[in-house]
Amino acid sequence: MAKNAVNYTGIIPETGDSFESATQNTTGSLDGIDTKIGTINTNITDINTKIVTINTNITDINNE
Repeated sequence: MAKNAVNYTGIIPETGDSFESATQNTTGSLDGIDTKIGTINTNITDINTKIVTINTNITDINNE
C-alpha cells in the first residue's frame, strides 16, 4: 500500500507508509485520542490501586 492510500480495517501498512496514511484515511481525524488515553490511564491507576489493596489484604492475612 502506497503512502496516502486508503487503509481498510485488517490491512497492515507497508514499510514507508506514514502514520497518517495508516490511520487518518479510515477515521478522518484523530480527534478524541487524548480522551481515550486519559481513560486508559485512569483504568490503569484504578487497577494499580486494587493491586495495592489486595497486597495489603494478603499481608494482613499472613500476619494473623
